[in-house]
Amino acid sequence: MKSKSHFVGAMDINGHPVSFFTTPHSEPDFLWLDIEELTQAVTVDQRAAQRLFEFARGIPFLKRPMAMTAHNGRLVAIGSGKLAQSLCACIDANNGYKGADPESWNAGPLTLKCIVAIADAQEAFAPLSFAGIAQAFKQQEVGHE
Repeated sequence: MKSKSHFVGAMDINGHPVSFFTTPHSEPDFLWLDIEELTQAVTVDQRAAQRLFEFARGIPFLKRPMAMTAHNGRLVAIGSGKLAQSLCACIDANNGYKGADPESWNAGPLTLKCIVAIADAQEAFAPLSFAGIAQAFKQQEVGHE
């Protein structure tokens, strides 16, 4: 079965290129990211990156935690922007970041870098209309189908 996802480009997160892909489903959504590249970009060592990747595979609260697609001759695990932000938020919290103002973004440094890269990738590789942004945002809701 051929994957619906395909590579559209890469963006820098924390000094490392992270690949972005079209969604693996037909509903409106934001671009998805290479989760292995993301974990390597936001952790200091390979063992920590591997543990974070394994953790990401088992997150039960997201509609679609990850999917597989082919890129550069290998299978790639891709995940939604919501998953990427959640992983970065976990690292920020582990590094001691605590949001102080419940009315503000309260994004830690890695989470903010991830959010900016996702927005930049969307604008550069797959711009959405206002209605498309609203529909994609709704797709990010937590829960099961």
